[in-house]
Amino acid sequence: MKAPYLTAALAAVSLSAAQLSFAQAQVVDTQPIVDNRSPAISQSVPVSNSSADSQAQVFYQLQQLQQEVLQLRGLVEEQAFELKRFKQQRMDDYLDLDRRLASLAKTAPTSTPGSLVSAPSTVANVASAATQAVSAGDLQDYRAAIDLVLHKQDYDQGEKLLLQHIANYPNSKFLPNSQYWLGQIYLIKRDYEQAKQRFLIVKEQFPDHDKYIDAVFKLGKAYHLLGDNASAVPHLQQAAKDSGSVGKLAEAYLAKNFR
Repeated sequence: MKAPYLTAALAAVSLSAAQLSFAQAQVVDTQPIVDNRSPAISQSVPVSNSSADSQAQVFYQLQQLQQEVLQLRGLVEEQAFELKRFKQQRMDDYLDLDRRLASLAKTAPTSTPGSLVSAPSTVANVASAATQAVSAGDLQDYRAAIDLVLHKQDYDQGEKLLLQHIANYPNSKFLPNSQYWLGQIYLIKRDYEQAKQRFLIVKEQFPDHDKYIDAVFKLGKAYHLLGDNASAVPHLQQAAKDSGSVGKLAEAYLAKNFR
């Protein structure tokens, strides 16, 4: 009776082993499917690398463009700085007008020693004296001309008004200034002979004026631009001895053109 049961048990074990083998065979059989797909995946890798290389190249080119933009921006800023410095140099001359107007107050009669005068009263007296020293039309015409030259850069109309001012007020306290600014206008227009004549007037007729050393420097520059270096150098050297900004400008001009 045990034999049939043993036989049945062996059969059951064999069946289980067969099922296990079949299951393992299925697992093994699925591996080639994964292997069959892996070449497709491996083939896509070069495509990804190529895309990455393209992106890296685009990024590098973008960096180069950004660097070039920064360089161009730097050049623009340098030119803007030079333009600003040029305008500031001319505005410095314009500010001299205020200092010269203030110097007119020095001609006002001062109070006697020991007299008690309040500060506001002194300022009022100075302003009154300055107003009396210059007629209203003289000052108004001169300011209008200077505004055209320095603020609006209308050199043609500014030249016209300055010439009219000189004709209308031959004894004006602003006569040296008018001659000087005419010389500046002619320098800008590259009419160096006319510029020389105007600066000569300031140099020879107004040696004590605030614009004297400026005129000497610009006279040397006009001589140089006319090709007369023998006359240019002494004037530039004289201007270079000035302790102010004019001296520095003259030194720089000499170093650039004669050394």
